[in-house]
Amino acid sequence: HAADRQGCGNYRVIQPLDALSREGLAEGLLSWNHLAPGELERYQPDSIVLQRQVGDEQIEHIRRMRAFSQAFKVFELDDYLPNLPI
Repeated sequence: HAADRQGCGNYRVIQPLDALSREGLAEGLLSWNHLAPGELERYQPDSIVLQRQVGDEQIEHIRRMRAFSQAFKVFELDDYLPNLPI
């Protein structure tokens, strides 16, 4: 789950996933919408990367995800949110 299509979402999640996929080192799905527990179970990912998921809905989704998925989860922040660069 990239935070956006440009900037940090592009160079910290999208481009690395594309490179790993192209080299045959990883299989992945870039999802802009959070998957329902049933969809997540169908994919059975080994790991899930969550970039800058800090909204109330996003946090609730992470709680549900934790309850229904054994996948290794990475929560990625590219900035210290209380002190963002101008």
